[in-house]
Amino acid sequence: SPSPAQPSPAPSAPAAAAQPSTPVAAKTKPPKGSKTAAVTTSHLELAVPKASYGPLATKISLLFGLSLGIFWISRHLRAFKRLVLEGEHYAVGHPLTDVGLVVVACLLFIISQTAGLIQ
Repeated sequence: SPSPAQPSPAPSAPAAAAQPSTPVAAKTKPPKGSKTAAVTTSHLELAVPKASYGPLATKISLLFGLSLGIFWISRHLRAFKRLVLEGEHYAVGHPLTDVGLVVVACLLFIISQTAGLIQ
């Protein structure tokens, strides 16, 4: 039997069951040398090619696109000019068709002003 000066040992199984164990996070700090700065990139930086031919390819494609655009506009401006000139010649030769188109355009304008009007 234990002496009165020494406490009696507590049973280990019932004590462990009485207190629920909660997980505790480890409190370890990483070494200061292993910290790295956060890397931030914008969408613009991701879209720019990183290869050495990137700026050259960009300039060539822009030049090609602008030249195609100028060519397309010039061709359509010529066709529009031809349409206007031939349209004037047609209107002079057929005045009733011209007046009819103007009347239809005026009626469409008047009808469009009352569209959606609920009385």
